Amino acid sequence: MPDVTVSTDVDSLLKSADNAAARTSLGLGTAAEAATGDFATSAQGATADSALQPSDNITELTNNAGFITSAGNLDDVTTNGATTTNDINVGNRITTGNNTASGATATAIGGQNNTASGLSAEVLGGDGSTASGQGSSVLGGSNHQNAGNWSATVGGLNQTVASGAVRSAIVAGFNHNMNHNDCVILGGNTITTDSSNTVYTPNLKVNGNLRLPTGANDGYVLTSNATGTGTWQEPASVSGGVQTKSTSAGVLNIDYSLGANVKTTLTENVTSINISNAVEGDAGLIIFDTDGLGTYSMTVGASNRVLSGYVADFSLLSTGDKITMGYYYDGSAMYLYISQLG
Repeated sequence: MPDVTVSTDVDSLLKSADNAAARTSLGLGTAAEAATGDFATSAQGATADSALQPSDNITELTNNAGFITSAGNLDDVTTNGATTTNDINVGNRITTGNNTASGATATAIGGQNNTASGLSAEVLGGDGSTASGQGSSVLGGSNHQNAGNWSATVGGLNQTVASGAVRSAIVAGFNHNMNHNDCVILGGNTITTDSSNTVYTPNLKVNGNLRLPTGANDGYVLTSNATGTGTWQEPASVSGGVQTKSTSAGVLNIDYSLGANVKTTLTENVTSINISNAVEGDAGLIIFDTDGLGTYSMTVGASNRVLSGYVADFSLLSTGDKITMGYYYDGSAMYLYISQLG
């Protein structure tokens, strides 16, 4: 076989140590080793120039689903506006349905026919209610009128909080009227407040312990006066016990609510005996002694009647002596029974 002369390029190719070296000898890139399926077809190559690139504007897309492509400032979105199907007034106020939020930073959400007209007021649900006080709240219910600053009504029907009722609340019930500060009405119906810093409820059932700490002391008894105000009293101070009284400017005043029986030491002449917080049929006993520093007379008062005994015996009292005076009250006068000196 005759000799064959091989060019330097072919010689270098044949002597390549690996595929990478052979590509270098031929001047080819790494694509020379890829399968044909890794390359675009002629049809695919024809659309490559029109494909969207990462830097292209979204408006290049076809909006066939009705997506919003532009919107103004949310402060400009109004009720049933062109850019929303909800009833929203975004700005500093939020409303839904046919509610109105006219107060600055007010909210009226849910329910119907509600108005939040106070600064930062809110009405949440229910119907026909108005929150006009600053920071006032109406939560559910119907026909609430809350004009109290930082006050609240929760549930129920026909609740009214006056404009002067600050930091108060009505919870449930019907036809309540809140007219005072720092109060709560709980349930019931037709309650009208009459004083501040008070909780009002028609009935109270305590499932546990009841604590009334003001004036409490070990062994004291809860006692009511004629207006229903209860106070803690020593057991001896309740009706049937013994209360100790002194005369004042000659008058012996007996508060029947503090005890039916009275013990007193004479230090001056007695010009009258009066009784309070008593009703017809109340009766008791007064026990007299003396300080021994003088001789003292007794006058029972024009409206009272002595049925037995002698008032003159009081001037004979000396240290260690006692006179008792039983009494019966008929609603206007005391009928008195005076014992002998003993």
